[in-house]
Amino acid sequence: MTISHLPDLPDPLPNLPMRVEQCPDEVFTHSGSVSELRPNDYERLACLGNAVLNLLVTQVLVDEKQEFTKGQICEIKKLYVAHQMVNRWGLEYKFDREVSTGKDMKADAAFSANVAGECFRAYLGALFKEDQVGALEFVKALMAPSLGKVDAGPKGSKNVLREFHDKVKKLKLPSPEYEFEDLRSPPDGRYQAKCMISGNVVVRGIGRSKLDAKRAAADSLLKSPQLEKALGKLAMLNLGSG
Repeated sequence: MTISHLPDLPDPLPNLPMRVEQCPDEVFTHSGSVSELRPNDYERLACLGNAVLNLLVTQVLVDEKQEFTKGQICEIKKLYVAHQMVNRWGLEYKFDREVSTGKDMKADAAFSANVAGECFRAYLGALFKEDQVGALEFVKALMAPSLGKVDAGPKGSKNVLREFHDKVKKLKLPSPEYEFEDLRSPPDGRYQAKCMISGNVVVRGIGRSKLDAKRAAADSLLKSPQLEKALGKLAMLNLGSG
């Protein structure tokens, strides 16, 4: 994947499909400011909005990035629905200024950002109830600046593993086996895959998931003449022992 940080914000921001003054009162009602006039806070709508955001981001990725696998869609989706990303959207729309919390928002930036994020989720939940198509177009517009920068990664196609395994099969070698190490050290990735054939390590690959790490290993081997030569040598040794 080419994006490993929070996606870019649109400039300018897309207009809100439902204006602030059209929103239900609870969209901008914090639990600390519930009253007889505003008896419901934003928590229920924010819960709905969180589910809606996951759904709509997934739909945009499925529609716009048809070359992506399920695993790649899930990895990219996490960036768009991340808590920090939702807070940024809420702050950009100044939703923190629309809500009364009973606290000094300027004195607590983290609290202000969290409130803005929850209001954004509540807004999206309210919008989805009124206009599902409008909610989808709104989310698509928010994703637009960074979506064009996302690709499937190095060679990255779901066919790279098949191509590698076909090559191994043609050389009459045993099927590759994989061992994984959890690196937990961005930006290197999360997993390292060690590809072994007949007990010999032939190539390693790093990826954000085990499947991506396997693909990276296969891609490295297919692109490297030296590694391919090593594979051919292994095939000769295998024939000689047979």
